Amino acid sequence: MKTAITYVDISLNCCCPHCDVDVDLINGDYNDCDELLGLITTNKWDNLKGEEVQCPECQEMFKIEDVRV
Repeated sequence: MKTAITYVDISLNCCCPHCDVDVDLINGDYNDCDELLGLITTNKWDNLKGEEVQCPECQEMFKIEDVRV
């Protein structure tokens, strides 16, 4: 029987409310010390509410309102 290596691909996507650009918060400058990844993988999504994000496109700030699957 052949074997395969598997991997997990995680993203946390949102749309900037100012310019509508898609932002991946895991694979960008927002994942400082893997804090956001840790919150997602331990099901502490509510802790992301209120997290401030700066859009890489328009540089405007916004807050995460909710996380949905």
